[in-house]
Amino acid sequence: MKSPNRFLISIGAVALFLAFALMPAKITRVESAGAQEPKKEQDDQEPGPTAAQNGLPDAPVEKLAADPNDPSRNTIFAATDLGVYRTTDGGAHWSLFESHLPQVRVTDLYLPPDGSFLRIATYGRGVWEIRFRS
Repeated sequence: MKSPNRFLISIGAVALFLAFALMPAKITRVESAGAQEPKKEQDDQEPGPTAAQNGLPDAPVEKLAADPNDPSRNTIFAATDLGVYRTTDGGAHWSLFESHLPQVRVTDLYLPPDGSFLRIATYGRGVWEIRFRS
């Protein structure tokens, strides 16, 4: 049986196969953009928010990158087939990361350990780099 809402996510050297559906499992926190897996929480009473409710599009997510400058680790960037999305509340709400980027397939993200910039690789539109103010 094939689920239409399954995506392959690459986090560093680890490839995770996550099923995003209307099931009770939901991602609650990403520890780092390194080789650790996202922690999952089971909630049998309430299913997690759907893409339409939380802002993340119903499209494949290629990579997640956590902002090392956020001590709460709630700021996460997601490389999707529809551009870069960002959450500042650990994934409860997502929005398109607007920085004059084309809304195209993003294949990779890189944040250095100091979090001074975000490098974005797109399919067919080149590599973009956004510098963050200190």
